[in-house]
Amino acid sequence: MFMFHTLFIIFECFVLANGHLSFVKNEQYVDLGSPKKVSLRVGDTITSGNDNLLQSDQRFIRRPVNSEVREPNFRTRRDTEDNPMPKAHEFYLNGTENSNEAFVHWSGKEKSDAIFVLTRQRSRLTHQVISSKVWRSLDYGNDYKLVSFPAGAVITFFYVSPVNFKKAIFVDYANQSIYITTDELASKMPVAIPFKPDLIKPHPRVEDWLLGYSFFDRKLYYSKTFGKDWKLLVRESVSSRFFWSVPGYDTNNATVHLELQSSVGDSAHYKTCQLDTCMTKPDEIQKLGSFVSISLLVVKEYIFVEKLGDGKNEMYVSYNRGEFNRAYFPPDVAPKDFIIVNADEGQVFIAVSHRDGVTLYLSDTTGQFYVPSLTNVFFAPIPGLIAIDLHEVKSMKGTFLANHKEWNSSKRMEIKTYISFDKGGEWKKIKTPPSEKKNCENVNDCFLHLHLDMGSLQAPGILSEAKAPGLILAHGNVGGKLNSFNSTVFVSRDGGWTWQNTGLVGYYRFNILDQGSILTAILESSNGMTNNVSFSYDQGHTWHSKTFLSSNRKIQVDGVLNEPEINSLSLSVYGHSNASNGWTLVTLNFSTVLPKTCNKSDYEVWIPKDDDQDNCTLGQTLQFERRKQFARCSYGVDYEQPLSHIPCNCTPEDFECDYGYELKNNFKCKMASWFNEDYLIVECTEGQKYNRSRGYRKVASDKCFGGVSDSDIYRPVPNIPCPVVAPHGLRLQTEKNVVATNQQTNYELTQSGGSELSTVYTWNFNDSSNEITKTGLINHTQVTHTYTKHGSYSITVTAKNKNGSTSAYLMIRVEDEIKNLYLDIPWATQTDKLTVFDAQVSNFNMANQVGHTHFIWTFGDENSTNPLLTWDKMVNHTYTKPGIYDFGVEAINSVSSLYKPLTIHVFDSANTTTVKLFFSDTIKYLKKNLQARVDFFELLRREIIDNLGIQKERFVLHIADQEPFTVDVLFFPDGETDPTIDQLADDLVSRANNRTLSVVLYGISDTITKATRLHGPRPDSTTSSTSGPNLRAVYIAVPVLIAVVIVTVLVFVFYKRRFRDVRRYTMLRNRHDEDNHLLGDDDDDDPPLDLNPEFGTDRNYHDDQLDLGTGSHLVMVTGGRGSDDD
Repeated sequence: MFMFHTLFIIFECFVLANGHLSFVKNEQYVDLGSPKKVSLRVGDTITSGNDNLLQSDQRFIRRPVNSEVREPNFRTRRDTEDNPMPKAHEFYLNGTENSNEAFVHWSGKEKSDAIFVLTRQRSRLTHQVISSKVWRSLDYGNDYKLVSFPAGAVITFFYVSPVNFKKAIFVDYANQSIYITTDELASKMPVAIPFKPDLIKPHPRVEDWLLGYSFFDRKLYYSKTFGKDWKLLVRESVSSRFFWSVPGYDTNNATVHLELQSSVGDSAHYKTCQLDTCMTKPDEIQKLGSFVSISLLVVKEYIFVEKLGDGKNEMYVSYNRGEFNRAYFPPDVAPKDFIIVNADEGQVFIAVSHRDGVTLYLSDTTGQFYVPSLTNVFFAPIPGLIAIDLHEVKSMKGTFLANHKEWNSSKRMEIKTYISFDKGGEWKKIKTPPSEKKNCENVNDCFLHLHLDMGSLQAPGILSEAKAPGLILAHGNVGGKLNSFNSTVFVSRDGGWTWQNTGLVGYYRFNILDQGSILTAILESSNGMTNNVSFSYDQGHTWHSKTFLSSNRKIQVDGVLNEPEINSLSLSVYGHSNASNGWTLVTLNFSTVLPKTCNKSDYEVWIPKDDDQDNCTLGQTLQFERRKQFARCSYGVDYEQPLSHIPCNCTPEDFECDYGYELKNNFKCKMASWFNEDYLIVECTEGQKYNRSRGYRKVASDKCFGGVSDSDIYRPVPNIPCPVVAPHGLRLQTEKNVVATNQQTNYELTQSGGSELSTVYTWNFNDSSNEITKTGLINHTQVTHTYTKHGSYSITVTAKNKNGSTSAYLMIRVEDEIKNLYLDIPWATQTDKLTVFDAQVSNFNMANQVGHTHFIWTFGDENSTNPLLTWDKMVNHTYTKPGIYDFGVEAINSVSSLYKPLTIHVFDSANTTTVKLFFSDTIKYLKKNLQARVDFFELLRREIIDNLGIQKERFVLHIADQEPFTVDVLFFPDGETDPTIDQLADDLVSRANNRTLSVVLYGISDTITKATRLHGPRPDSTTSSTSGPNLRAVYIAVPVLIAVVIVTVLVFVFYKRRFRDVRRYTMLRNRHDEDNHLLGDDDDDDPPLDLNPEFGTDRNYHDDQLDLGTGSHLVMVTGGRGSDDD
């Protein structure tokens, strides 16, 4: 399959809150999203950057910003006139002086000579791409032309179809548009799209099909017209873990594997969709249940997710698109992270991190049962994941190199390199090249140690290519351990069995051209400036050098790239002479070094052999045709390498110890002390039979047949009755831990081990409902229940069969929905006075059982300031100008919300007057009874209106929450209308003092005993000028003192939507832990109120969550040239 070749180079490490890392294997693209604790990764090459999804051959390289110029400390054989040199062509990209990043795509398919270069300038302050240029070459990089885009367009990245290399999409993220080309940028068509294109994934088999993802909206779109038209694939929120159908394993090209995100918590569900008809399978979600968000991974016949169970991380796997089953590791392993190293040949090779380090494991064919392969693998801890130092030799299936941590007699850690030729079945140290033994201090501890893919030991990574059989280039040293500072380049031409010192000292960038006929090495940028390329045309036996810049100029090489199919003899070098200069591009053509195309006599058949000269590797003999080492010719672009596979008879080396068995000193597999065979048979149903292992299993990727495989010792014991196993690993969960009364809630039960068919499951919801008892887990995976009363409940599920029992528990808090919102506020107030606003919430029964409630207040005079968000139901506010203001308050608890708008009139304080009324002691019962207070003041309002003969708009009442109990009557002017406010005040004082005013409520007469006129501004006897919940006064608006129930659903939705924008950016800093989940269930259009929004997780860090598609890419980031704009 056509490979997508990309190189990622970073000169300066941008420190980002949301740095991303990605691991890619076999063109399955994985987005890790935002930095959270996630584990499942697929990785064969480790890459790092702040905004890119990279390919399997990508490299992460960092250059010091102010690197000094140094000469290389090695010498190569001097060139003579008899040794023709490659031709060099230099090109300078004008106008790229401020571009600190470059992405290079080399199409390289069907003899295409096209190369695209995207240079970008990223702001140092915002990390956004603020300018870009696209360059195009049609002659393998000898000449570049600037591609024009409309004014204002900023191209952030591009994607190439893996099916048709002429088709590409160039993304203008800021303007939410794309540019489509179907002829390698000879022409392009602009298209406005309905989402922010954080990620676009071309289909691996259908050239016009695309998936497009918006990180902010969590929405996934698709196009069947190569981006001309887009449709929403699924209504639910989707994480960045989505995958096209895998060729050969999914029967329908239109299949998409999705990870749906739950509305709360860090959980997700698995779903498959078909384009145009995204329907969930009936039992798809129910069977697997929820799992850790951002953990779905689809690799060939396997689908992986991660779950939390029994206090540790667990991996679940689906084999051949069947049901998900728990993956089993030895019980002393408490996994933290999983990295899928390889899933070729029907076997999973996985790295698992745990408390003591990282261990490699091998699976059976189903990917469910794992046995250890190599412990203490060297790794780098990176927040949220791990990076392991491991390399798979691409041309040799099953050959891996790993760096291993060991401790010497002084208890100091040392790194040593091991190699396996049978996919981790056996690991050996690499033999020292015979010519290097003289350099060993201890001949008994003298081996070759190499820097591998992680590149964390100050050296670039190792290089191998699938189309260059046996060839490996790497940095390393001989001795007792890997040296981080002194390094030499070594080459192997037999897949890692033997190695040769090339004489190149230092750190280099490697490339393999023309399927291995040319090897190149250029000084790595951290070693300084260079203008020299070293190359070999005899598979690393001898090396020559060539100066590729004129006038002895030198550049800092930022990246080196060759055509991805490695069929050509061209090499592209990218760099710059200093931080203020633009990009320099140099094309090296080695056709002058190898002008002749190989004929039949120039080839040989190469058969890999092991130490014992055994031709069989993983049960088969491989026969490669390759060019003879010293033949002076090239393969040519049309050469296709023949490869034959000859199966071998099975030997004991083709078998490994089965799960639960360990290799003992006599090289026999014996049952481990921790292994209980009955607990393993989790899929074995009572009444059925299974085949019991004798301790051996054939290596899953092994191709041998016959031989010892027919011996009883290597064959399982057939027809063993399935045992009844005590249940264990019972887990109970639900999407929300806070639910509403009278609301049906789903509860999910899973069991990680033990028998299920005959097990009895009993549910107790700890309320007045009856227990639920059923037999068989299949009847209990989903149970619904409705609580009718608020409170905290402990749900218990007990699983029991004849051999044991276990229980699971779940705490649930039940709250009433907010159905009523009572507002004690004035319809009017005066300027420069502290006005108190009180909001009382309740359910339909007038009871305040709605749990902790948050309130969002708007007073109508905020201008551009944020609304006020509080925990307290009572706030105060001062208006400074007279007028009519729109007031609103929204009450929110964990299960509901309710919004109420009102209008308040603010009068100038100079035009108002106040009368204070005193009552008898019988009025004390109003203090704690909301409904009584409502009724009392309605009667008092009517009493004043009837006695004074005025309209309700002329006054408001204010309660001072103190003893003795008083009420202030605030009078307002009414234009030309008589009487005046002074007349009204004097009349009220006279009537009150004559005791002609009284209120009779619940048979109790509350007589006004005294009234006094307050001259000037009404004093507030219960508060200071400080706002907040310490104020315990209540304004009661007599004309609008109401028990407010939402008038209609339509009115409520209108105001909810009107208010939605101001709700989304307010942050509450002091909140209760149990109120983290706030849901606006009554308005599906609104997201839940986020009381602690992640303001740092913005667009800037997700503008190019990139799936690069296909082709050859070079990604470069320079230091010292970022912009301070924006």
